[in-house]
Amino acid sequence: MNVLFKSGLKNESDDKAFAYQFYGRIQNDWVFWDANRDIESALGAEINGGEELRRVRLGANGTLYGNVKFKSEIDFAAGAVAYADVFMELTGCGFGNVRVGHFDEPFGLDRLTSSRFITFMERNLIEQSGMTPERNT
Repeated sequence: MNVLFKSGLKNESDDKAFAYQFYGRIQNDWVFWDANRDIESALGAEINGGEELRRVRLGANGTLYGNVKFKSEIDFAAGAVAYADVFMELTGCGFGNVRVGHFDEPFGLDRLTSSRFITFMERNLIEQSGMTPERNT
């Protein structure tokens, strides 16, 4: 296995039939409020700033035998452990690719775009309402 740095630390065999990479992602939200006392008294509550870990993900992806791709990504945000993507995919079958595991259902572009590349901080309201499919087995 050869170790190289190309968009992160990767290991791969000479013939590139075997390759894997470990990675992580942290997205942290912060808000600071400076509210007027009259507004706080009208609302009946003190308005404070805060912070939240939106995503804390650790994962690995790679290729086995040249035609089997895998990805395993676990999310640790919100004080809970949840699977994000955990799947294996057989490529180059004469009829297409076969993917088995836990991953996003192909419903719309907003859902299929990685959170690293979305234009806005949050996905659209329809995606967040629970009316569209999310990650499933």
